[in-house]
Amino acid sequence: MSIENVLPEEEESQKEETEEEDIVLPVKKALHAVVLRSIRFTTRLYDTFRDFDNVTASPLSAELLLTLLYLGSTNHSAKDVATTLDIPANRLNCLNGYNQLTALLQVCPLIMASETRVARVPWDN
Repeated sequence: MSIENVLPEEEESQKEETEEEDIVLPVKKALHAVVLRSIRFTTRLYDTFRDFDNVTASPLSAELLLTLLYLGSTNHSAKDVATTLDIPANRLNCLNGYNQLTALLQVCPLIMASETRVARVPWDN
């Protein structure tokens, strides 16, 4: 194999790698934006309901916050949330427990809506 045959192949492979990078880089940036938006949302939700662990008798976790986000955005009731999160009935029998859950469910979509307006991924129209 002569040098003339090798050089065009190398140039071709470099061109393909550049094309792949042109596609992959925007996707990576978009995913990074989504992750940052999720972190901001979780932080705001945690700050808003810092004392929610008094109701559930456990500290707030990312899993709990994401579950609440999902349930809040799908119009579930406080009773549905208590059942889904396996919160003991005696913990939520007090009116305050249901009030906090209801407030949380009402504010989840509002916080989510404000965050989705801030950063949109390139394929959002």
